[in-house]
This record gives sequence, structure tokens and C-alpha cells, in this order.
Amino acid sequence: MKKLLLLAICSLALFSCSSENCRTCKGTVTSTGDAQDWTVCQEDEMLVVSNNISGDTRTSTNTLPEAVAFYLSIGLSCEE
Repeated sequence: MKKLLLLAICSLALFSCSSENCRTCKGTVTSTGDAQDWTVCQEDEMLVVSNNISGDTRTSTNTLPEAVAFYLSIGLSCEE
């Protein structure tokens, strides 16, 4: 009975966790003064990049840390 209960708890924990890891990066680009608002999400092996101003979405071969580093380098701030 204890094993069954433990298995049920572990299964619930696995299915309740999302495999999606996202960051929102927004602010003003330091070199151009343009306002930007992006969301980048790592979904399994793919990075999905969404422009929150225009609504465009694309995929990227970059990793989440690479994307966040790029947005930080152009002057945006990124939050989880």
C-alpha cells in the first residue's frame, strides 16, 4: 500500500510539472531607442521566440541562455 501511494505521488508530481521554461525580455534597445518585448520559451529541444508587440512567433536553434544573453546585451531586462 505504501508503494502504491508513493507511486501515485510521484506520478502526480511528474505530470503537474511543465517542460516549458520561459523568460520575458523587454525594455528599450540601447543602440536604437526602440521599445522591444519578447518572450522566449524552451520547449523540449526547441526554443520558441515570440514578439509580444507584433504577435509574431518563430523557432530558433539557440538555447534559452543564449537568447537571454542576447537580449540582455542589447539593453533589455529579462524576467522569469
